[in-house]
Amino acid sequence: MTRKELYNEIVSLGLQEEVKKQWGDNYTRCPNDFLEKVINSATKALRTSKECKCKRKMAVNTVDYLDAMNCTIAATQASFDILVGILRNKNILLKSEVDKIYS
Repeated sequence: MTRKELYNEIVSLGLQEEVKKQWGDNYTRCPNDFLEKVINSATKALRTSKECKCKRKMAVNTVDYLDAMNCTIAATQASFDILVGILRNKNILLKSEVDKIYS
């Protein structure tokens, strides 16, 4: 990276104060290899943080999805039971057919 690109990256990531803490001076007075090291460690930490958040979000969404599916299955089963009951009461289904459905 050129010096200008390093400066832009430091500013875009908001690492000015981090460089000042580690180096003890303004980021414009630090060597390129030090700036690259700070940028690489910051982007690695940011990437790791994003991956963890994605995994956590995915796990939460999976649990929510499974809960929703269980509710949907229960509602579908209840609707099916009502439908079979109505068909049986109207003599559209015989008792033997109902027994076969539930066996």
